Amino acid sequence: MNIKRRNHTVTRGYLANWRGVDENGKTGIWYYDIESKSVMFSLGQKASFAVRNDIYAPIYIGSDRDDRLENWLAESESQLCDFSRNFSTSKPRRMKPRAIKKALQSIVGASLRSQFSIERTELYFQTQYPSEHSDVIKLRTLNNLYSAAHRLADAFIGGAAMIVEVDNPTFGTNDQPFWDMSPRTDEPVAIFPLSPTRLLVLLPNQPISGGDMQFRFVKGDEVPAIVEFGKVGALRMARRWVVCSSEAEAESAANYLTDEAIAEAWSTDRILGYNGEVGRQLFSIDDEYDRDQ
Repeated sequence: MNIKRRNHTVTRGYLANWRGVDENGKTGIWYYDIESKSVMFSLGQKASFAVRNDIYAPIYIGSDRDDRLENWLAESESQLCDFSRNFSTSKPRRMKPRAIKKALQSIVGASLRSQFSIERTELYFQTQYPSEHSDVIKLRTLNNLYSAAHRLADAFIGGAAMIVEVDNPTFGTNDQPFWDMSPRTDEPVAIFPLSPTRLLVLLPNQPISGGDMQFRFVKGDEVPAIVEFGKVGALRMARRWVVCSSEAEAESAANYLTDEAIAEAWSTDRILGYNGEVGRQLFSIDDEYDRDQ
């Protein structure tokens, strides 16, 4: 059996919504790499900058790789790509409730699965379990991702949603594109950029009428504060890279992300932890496994 060891931390079909061209007319994705402080162009639509080997395929019992988490993430990725493309058109079609639910599960997990989030969570568990083997820490981290993604999906799927529309490319995205501001604002809200001209806004405190999520379409000039937050959020929430629809926008991201701006934004980071919530674990962690390591 082939284990999926090359894992996309952000779905490449979603990132393709930001495809542009270079000076030679070749298609690809413009992005700003925060670590190297470089404006980059990734040819094609594979988004290799979003790939990390084995990030979702840990070493499990018997020293074998286990890609169940990667497979679980993949279950809803096609619905996410379909959702983002559909609601970025001028006349979106009606989607089935099950497909919407799957897409939203993928959306709310988009920040939890980032390389930065996983590395930070691993550090957290290392302090909590200093004597444990690094392989076990990895399992705890991925169990946390799985549990937290389910909990977030439950919280947001029951609320209202709106699609903010703008005429010109405005919104970027990044390595952890679901921005949950619920703990920081009086009106709980979360934002997910769908494309350069569309922004999804989730409002968990506004209950759905009729049982299924409905999408209210709003012009950007009606909600300028949300549009501005969508623009700035792509920069402030980025930890590894920012994807833009053009080279000029990537240069603008580079100018914004000074060392001071990065440090200030990162100082607000918090770890969302459920520590392997009972009934929502993929990997078993017990004394026998610990001794085997």
